[in-house]
This record gives sequence, structure tokens and C-alpha cells, in this order.
Amino acid sequence: MFDQIWKLVKDKKNIVGISRNFQPREKDKRLIEGTRVVRIYVSRKEAIDELDPKDIVPPVITLGGEAVETDIVE
Repeated sequence: MFDQIWKLVKDKKNIVGISRNFQPREKDKRLIEGTRVVRIYVSRKEAIDELDPKDIVPPVITLGGEAVETDIVE
């Protein structure tokens, strides 16, 4: 699953990596317990309205019928 997610996001702007297992969501450098996301690591976080639509990582990626939440982390 993680390889498939990497293939979907690797060519988007500022992407430098992803987590290779599920992680808790991170907000303001604090972990949100009880959450389960794939972290998408970026070199620089940008506002959605500043990105080309092809470079936007969706908040949820569905693979094989399973919905996986994403979390963008700088």
C-alpha cells in the first residue's frame, strides 16, 4: 500500500518522502492520539490556493477499497 501511495505523490511539488507505516496525525508539532494517517513529508508547506491542482495531495487516498487519510508534514 505504501509503495502505491508513494507512486501517486512522488512527483508532486515539494514532496520529499512518506511514512512507511501508519502514524498519528501531527498538528502544531503535537501528535493527535487515536488518529491513523500516512504522513506526506514536504520540503515546504504551501497553501492549497498557491499550488497547481496537479500538485495537491488529497486529504484521503482510496486504494483497494480502503480509505487512507494523509497528513502533510514539513
